[in-house]
Amino acid sequence: MTVTLVSSWAFSPWRLEAATTAAAYLMSIGVDELDVVRADLDMRYVRENPRPAVDALLARVRSLPGYPQPPATWADLGSYAASAAQTADAWLASGCHWAQGYSGPGSGADHLTMALLRHRGVLPLWTAHLTGTLSHADDGRLLGERVGADPMRSAAREALTTRPPSDLVSDWLAALIAAHADMIVVASEHLRDHFLALPSVQPYRDRVADRVRVWSRPGVAAPSDGPSDRSSDPARSARETRHLVVTTRVDAERLPSLVPVLTAYGLLSAHEREQVQLRVLTNDPTGAAIQLRRSELEGLVSVEADASPVVSAERAAQGDFALVVDRPAPEGLGYALGDLPELADHAACGTAVILLCPQDSPLSRYDVAHHLPAGNVSAALALLRRLAGST
Repeated sequence: MTVTLVSSWAFSPWRLEAATTAAAYLMSIGVDELDVVRADLDMRYVRENPRPAVDALLARVRSLPGYPQPPATWADLGSYAASAAQTADAWLASGCHWAQGYSGPGSGADHLTMALLRHRGVLPLWTAHLTGTLSHADDGRLLGERVGADPMRSAAREALTTRPPSDLVSDWLAALIAAHADMIVVASEHLRDHFLALPSVQPYRDRVADRVRVWSRPGVAAPSDGPSDRSSDPARSARETRHLVVTTRVDAERLPSLVPVLTAYGLLSAHEREQVQLRVLTNDPTGAAIQLRRSELEGLVSVEADASPVVSAERAAQGDFALVVDRPAPEGLGYALGDLPELADHAACGTAVILLCPQDSPLSRYDVAHHLPAGNVSAALALLRRLAGST
């Protein structure tokens, strides 16, 4: 029986897609046991759905306090990586040995941790998992954080044969991954091409070019707990009265992309809004309330607390359509380069999808019930009116 050392800022609670994706990948490769170093997020996010299949694999778990958000500055990245490495060293001293290491997609700190452990020979193999660009925040902002002059910089520099082309943190992380990862898992072919074209990767391109694997999280239908009384569920009631329910799940980063749809919904007549009900699942209820107030839709659009990707997909399945909003386009790029695993979740639940994404995004060719171009109020209004007329 082999053990995998996992450094994943988000591993649970499962509300975070990075946690669900990391666990799904590890399950897909058939790991035996997991030693996990993660951030202590239990006070910030409810671990709403235990995953027995994952929990059964956990041998040791260390939750690092003090990182409620993914570390972004070099100081925070270094502090997290140092704590994670100290945990690994303590486990190593107690007799632990690992067949491989894995760094999850939630934070660059995990890649920094694993690169240093791999360089030291603590790990014989290391897989780095990327679901987005290293140079951008979740909201699409270009990150300008720079590597500071500290012991962590010296340790990282010793692990590289060539100095990165700049002091940007993203350049150093990309170089460390290219220099030491034995496999790099990426969410799409476009993300693979982007990574391999980075200037900081070029000195290691011959080494890494055939080690990049494209993998997307498969869809998961939420397990049924048996028959339940859903007579009070608004989506179920709407379906029984021939109203359509459109459910969308947006986090704080994707909420601005929903504004044109809200604007279009506000232009519907009262009768049309009765025929098409809009339900928003979000982890940013305050931001959603502000947008609804600005759109004069208070009381006309329901807002509910967000749950894990799997549970949210099940809730969307209680209605008629899932409105899936693409991630914000990274600054300087036309569209997000990663995938949208929730598309697979809705497919597993049998829910028809309305996909909102830029027209030039590869997702615009995805097989869904309806496509909506991002930022287009007229297109959203036309679709909503067509749906209202179909009831």
